[in-house]
Amino acid sequence: MIHIPMTIQAPELTPTRAHDDDAGLDLRTADDVRIPVGGSVEVSTGVAVSIPKGYVGYVHSRSSLGFKYDVSLSNATGVIDAGFTGIIRAKLSNRGQNPVTFNRGDRIIQLIIHKLPQVNYIVVKDLEVTQRGDAGFGSTGAA
Repeated sequence: MIHIPMTIQAPELTPTRAHDDDAGLDLRTADDVRIPVGGSVEVSTGVAVSIPKGYVGYVHSRSSLGFKYDVSLSNATGVIDAGFTGIIRAKLSNRGQNPVTFNRGDRIIQLIIHKLPQVNYIVVKDLEVTQRGDAGFGSTGAA
């Protein structure tokens, strides 16, 4: 188990897990926010973390945002690198038919921590030939 130091601007913004075995730690909105139809709003969580070297934090939408409100993270997944200790923020976009309001303390995103492998990249003249090669989007079957 690793320990991740965090600061919280107010007790009601304390991140939580609904269940002990949940992958993500739910983060809350630090302010009341209203997202107009077709619009997006930057949201502060009031939480800062210190992720240790060798780890990364990923910020994902909570599944209920998409299912209940048709709201998603504008960049799909946020990356929090080790060394960044600022307040975690998210930009939420409303793809639905109605404006959406979140109140201070509502759970909006989740933070998931992953261990990173040590990777060294090397420049080569050519890559190894594989069965797939450079076949890209839709190349493995029906669209």
